[in-house]
Amino acid sequence: MGIPESIRYTDGTSAQRVYTTGFACEPPDADAATMANAPIRAVPGIAGISVESERQ
Repeated sequence: MGIPESIRYTDGTSAQRVYTTGFACEPPDADAATMANAPIRAVPGIAGISVESERQ
């Protein structure tokens, strides 16, 4: 278990760069988050999953 060496931060600069990049990919507000997640929430309907417990 743990974090694989290939994706582990090597130093503070590396950690800051990854954090900054990840933060830039986050939606800026609740409306943007809703729009960004809409395609993901649509998958069960597109895949024909109708049982609510399976849709979650």
